[in-house]
Amino acid sequence: MKLWNFDAKSSRRNGTALDVYSFEAEASSDGGEKELAAFGKRQQLRACSPPAPSLSLTRTNAPFHIAQLRLLFHSRPDMHVDGDMGRSILRVFTFGLTNGGPAGLVYGFIICWIGTTALFCSLAEMASAVPLAGGQYSMVSEYAPEGTGNFLAYVTGWLTCLGWQAATASSAYLGGTMVQGLIVLNKPSYEPQRWQGTLLFYAMILVSVIFNTFLAKFLPKVEGLILIIHVAGFFGVLIPLVHLAPHGSGSDVFTQFSNGGEWSTQGLSFCIGIVTGVYAFLGADSACHLAEEIPNASKVVPRVMVATTLLNGILGFAALMAILFCAGNIENALETPTGYPFIEIFYQATDSTGGATAMTCIILALVFFATIGLIATASRMTWAFARDNGLPGSRWLAKVSLSTFPSKFLPSN
Repeated sequence: MKLWNFDAKSSRRNGTALDVYSFEAEASSDGGEKELAAFGKRQQLRACSPPAPSLSLTRTNAPFHIAQLRLLFHSRPDMHVDGDMGRSILRVFTFGLTNGGPAGLVYGFIICWIGTTALFCSLAEMASAVPLAGGQYSMVSEYAPEGTGNFLAYVTGWLTCLGWQAATASSAYLGGTMVQGLIVLNKPSYEPQRWQGTLLFYAMILVSVIFNTFLAKFLPKVEGLILIIHVAGFFGVLIPLVHLAPHGSGSDVFTQFSNGGEWSTQGLSFCIGIVTGVYAFLGADSACHLAEEIPNASKVVPRVMVATTLLNGILGFAALMAILFCAGNIENALETPTGYPFIEIFYQATDSTGGATAMTCIILALVFFATIGLIATASRMTWAFARDNGLPGSRWLAKVSLSTFPSKFLPSN
């Protein structure tokens, strides 16, 4: 594919400032068709219609509110989003605990929270003016200096597209290996094999794809269930952990650093371990890639992005504090044969294989739901980039099925 075939420019690029408020009312009444037309696009994906305020949020015809809630609580149409901050922290807990230690995890999380909030406040403002599924590359196309927009948008599009594909793979891989960790916990004689983890990875991807295609019409109900599991699971894990586990001191959490990776300096080790905090905040921008399916997206999407970051930051910090104060023997947690220190922490806290398994299964369920949302977001990003001829085979990838099987107006490629 040649770069000059790519064209992310819209008909709005005429030297005038983009103003979202001038068409908010139009977008709310026509499902966003006029809003898209202002950017030279046409409505191809099925837009959700907001129900009357009196309708229950759990009703099948209430996808508008569920879309907002799932973005807020993360099902990263995630938070279609990776919205379960506690789950995200636990999945990559090892990196921060090894490099940086408990204190490194705390201060690294705070730094990432502040930086991410500032970042998404900026992105939210641009998303309000450019509510397109392309997300960042569409924003770059609109705001880059004349003569550079297409090239910079092309590079941004590739980075964003690959980033979402990688995020999907990481979630599925961690979910698959987490299953192996549970098997080790319940059957110590089991020796995990890499090929088994790979098969579990493909199984999680396959089931998530089925949910996003053949079972797409059930997603509103599923997302409602995810919301319940997210909130209930948060307390279902933290209450037993805080109640049953021995509690450490403040100095153990706020002053204990570690350099388990044996880097040249403790500062460098801290910078390596900060990946735990970074990973935990990934995904709030997924709302951008759902913009063409949400009525009044120029107003809803920015609010969702900022609210997701703030709300999940609070939940994540609470989860992190609980885990660190109840971590018990850090060395045993790091050396656990399950491969996941949090599983060992759960086991130490409950002194029960069954209890640790139940708590881990809550995390595993959220990982699976996150993968469903990640695939939905990644597919929309890929489709949007292909629509602007940014990918090889764009003509095929940009097609949207108009049949009712597996789902009407679903980018099935």
